[in-house]
Amino acid sequence: MDLSKFIFCLILSIILILTSLYYLIYNQHDQFYILKSSKSISSKKQKMPPILIWNKCIRVTSQGIGYPDYPVINSTIKCPFNCTFTTDRKFETNASTTIFLLHTFCAINSWPQNRREDQNYMMFTVESPIQTTLKYYDRKFLTNEFFNSTATYRLDSSAFMPYDALTRITPTTPKEYIWDQKEVLAIVKNKTKLAFQALSHCNSESGRDLISKNYKN
Repeated sequence: MDLSKFIFCLILSIILILTSLYYLIYNQHDQFYILKSSKSISSKKQKMPPILIWNKCIRVTSQGIGYPDYPVINSTIKCPFNCTFTTDRKFETNASTTIFLLHTFCAINSWPQNRREDQNYMMFTVESPIQTTLKYYDRKFLTNEFFNSTATYRLDSSAFMPYDALTRITPTTPKEYIWDQKEVLAIVKNKTKLAFQALSHCNSESGRDLISKNYKN
């Protein structure tokens, strides 16, 4: 299995494990299968309640914001495990996990109104706090206790999604992925041309422009 498939399955498996824990610990009664305005759903027909994706992104490409190998979170994705993704908010009270995509491209026009105490609310983002700052959301409602779990690039996240990672070299590691330190230093020393940096967002709030300016000197 290559690295991209491994990362994809790992992230989805963590989400599924969190969902299963809530399902097994808190939801051993018929109420779990009752929708707000629907008839009861038989547990035989639905082994695992759906995973609800609460909001959508403006840009299609933004649905998979972050490292290219991360799973694109939308209702059309086929879950490799026993789970179902949906964007239908009528499943609000029935969903085992509700995923909130936090990004400036992913507006949240309304919030859940019928949350169960045992429901898992997951914050999903691979952007920095500058792009996910709470100034874009209702801080009175979105308190520090709003989310049960997270999927971010931080090490302390429930589902760790780094932009990249250093991995141990194994017999199955492709040769083009293996770089000897002497080889790297030799290539760098032989560089004679200028480095080029292209940015699509100048005067960023993170202050990265100052770092780029210092590199020019």
